[in-house]
Amino acid sequence: QSGCIHGATSRGDLQGTLAMQRDAAGALREIFGTDSFYLELMTHNEEHEQLEMDKTVMLSEKLNIPLVVTNNDRYLRKEEAEYYGILRELSGNRGRAETEEYLQELYMKERKELEPYFYFLEGALDASGEIAERCRVDLISGTTVTFPSAGDADLDLAEKCNRRFSVVSGDEGGGQVNDLKNRMMSELEIASVEEVSGFLLFLEKMFRRCRRSGEWIELLGGGLCESIVAWLLGLVPLNPAEHGLMVETFGAPAPGVPPVLELLRSRGPRERFMSIIRELLPGFTFHFQLQREDSSFVTLVRELGIKLDLAEQVAEELAQAVSTARRGSSLADMLESSESITHIYNSDKNARRVLHAAAALQGRVSRFVHNTSRIVVLPPEAAEKVASVRTGEREDFLMLDTEAISAHGGWMLVVQQSHYLTALAGTIAMIRTGRETEHPEEWKPKNVNDAAAFDLIASGETDGVYLLASRGIRDLLTKIMPGSFDELVNVISLYRPAPLEGRLWQRFVENMHKEVPPVVHRSLAPSLEGTN
Repeated sequence: QSGCIHGATSRGDLQGTLAMQRDAAGALREIFGTDSFYLELMTHNEEHEQLEMDKTVMLSEKLNIPLVVTNNDRYLRKEEAEYYGILRELSGNRGRAETEEYLQELYMKERKELEPYFYFLEGALDASGEIAERCRVDLISGTTVTFPSAGDADLDLAEKCNRRFSVVSGDEGGGQVNDLKNRMMSELEIASVEEVSGFLLFLEKMFRRCRRSGEWIELLGGGLCESIVAWLLGLVPLNPAEHGLMVETFGAPAPGVPPVLELLRSRGPRERFMSIIRELLPGFTFHFQLQREDSSFVTLVRELGIKLDLAEQVAEELAQAVSTARRGSSLADMLESSESITHIYNSDKNARRVLHAAAALQGRVSRFVHNTSRIVVLPPEAAEKVASVRTGEREDFLMLDTEAISAHGGWMLVVQQSHYLTALAGTIAMIRTGRETEHPEEWKPKNVNDAAAFDLIASGETDGVYLLASRGIRDLLTKIMPGSFDELVNVISLYRPAPLEGRLWQRFVENMHKEVPPVVHRSLAPSLEGTN
């Protein structure tokens, strides 16, 4: 279709250059084909639209281009016009020519509302439905990121893991080693079923390449941290079997589709890490993610309070009252559960207007963030089907969520810079000064339950220690006084919003002093033994 009043054909008409309008229409017909291009007509009771409509009808007759009647739909129901006008003002996009009368015409109109203006144009009102029936667009590539492998990925992974298992287990035997090997074999079978063996081998290469180049990376979380295979490949530093961890899935969304990977990296040039990824995945394209973040209800109330001239004191009271409401609550739920919101709603007309506008605009006011920590890898054929935005730094951004990335055969990894990891890397570099070895394994602790370290942790002297620096968790450390790595895991797990609100840490401390912590059923005891 030729577009609305801002389209090339309409601009030529309104500027008084009929030749420009004719040339623009002819060029578009040539691009899209004689049977696939329509001249668009719409009216919103604006004077200049009638002039443009008359000339477009004349152009249609001269060039034998069919007409289609549409409407500039911006919202669903007519009564939402006020909120759309407010939305335009909030976004800073409302033009001077956009009168209240014009904005009130941008709802989704029924055929009977358009017929009085276009009844004399045969077929124009039916054309939009005909066009919709002809639209068949499939942008999904159906491919996946294939991680390079010299041979059979399942066999290669099994061979590498068996070789490294022999090294770590040595000549030891017994039930414990057999149990560990059985778990490894089970994980290899899971990797084969989920078709991620090639992905795991790729990660092993990536971690090895990063270490050689001085790029420090660590897994931020996920199922890999619980994997014997990941430990044997050098992706995680601790044997998960020693801490009661077990893999049931590697998290592949579908067979052959790699899970999102979250990494921490030490500070340094991003390009060094990106060059490693590009070398390991030749032929693929690399982008960053453009993320949409919806404004919260509280933010909307604050902004609308300013726009709609709400008294400053009332605006502050309203914002505070709304901030205590449960996330995701509807306006009706807030009014039912909060006396303060109900009082303000009933006593102030402007506050009532602000609340209704915020409810109508929730989920429609957003900002977009250029997130360079989220790297999107796409096959070449998929990259050709998605639009990207390039910034001044010549970085490409895509607005695709995780599901859409997988559907296009892509993969995403999240890489965050960590000053903690940078400090560790710098410390080890200082220790290495004058030493010949460059193997990072030399600096791994032989025992993670070092008594002196846990005495320090139990004292709450953890300022600057990753995950243990805040005042709240330091208080928790002095109450629980963890003496081992597993107990420290419990403390970190308890210091989350839900366990804190439920005072689960208090129950944890109480049960620590009981000889046998209570469990719901004895069959759960082995799993809950270390969690109190």
